[in-house]
Amino acid sequence: MATATGEGLYGDRAGVSALGCALRLVKQQLGEISGSLEAQIEALSVVQLFQFRGALVDFHSVDELRERLARHLTGTEE
Repeated sequence: MATATGEGLYGDRAGVSALGCALRLVKQQLGEISGSLEAQIEALSVVQLFQFRGALVDFHSVDELRERLARHLTGTEE
């Protein structure tokens, strides 16, 4: 599984772009986030980042962000 900065056909370019976009959107919506939450976002695969980015409009708190990241990282996302 390629992470945002990992290998793969589109892993580098698309992943870095998706990561930057996701982090900007999270910070716009929730303000600054902890380094550990940022690291969890950085650990997402490219596919997970695109899914995560689409779900950002649903977040209203840092707790909701933590819950969604936990589901993404454990593979229990619906």
